[in-house]
Amino acid sequence: MSRLLSQITGRAMAMLFLLALAAPGTSSAAEPIARESQGCTQARDPERCAARLMARRICARYKGDELRQCMEDRMPAPDCRKARRPQRCVALVKARQACRDKPAAERRICLQAQRARPARIATAR
Repeated sequence: MSRLLSQITGRAMAMLFLLALAAPGTSSAAEPIARESQGCTQARDPERCAARLMARRICARYKGDELRQCMEDRMPAPDCRKARRPQRCVALVKARQACRDKPAAERRICLQAQRARPARIATAR
């Protein structure tokens, strides 16, 4: 259900982004983003790319933790089926969800703990 919701959200944001670019009287500030969005057609996940550009535009006034939170709130979850290493992608998404509301230093520690790999057992050769 959440995957479907994130896909719908991503597509809606991409459509809003394209509509905003096509609106008459767009400011020149949107031109660099428009140039970048042309590169999204060749991205692995064009909808996510367009959503990221839209989030960057919306969140431009924030810095630090506020910027991170703003970007995370506006970005759909990645489609791990398209990732090079799907299991790692899923683990990273789960770790980000678990550590989402923590401030920067605590979040970094939480992410490291969530992504810690179990110790490898040495085998006799």
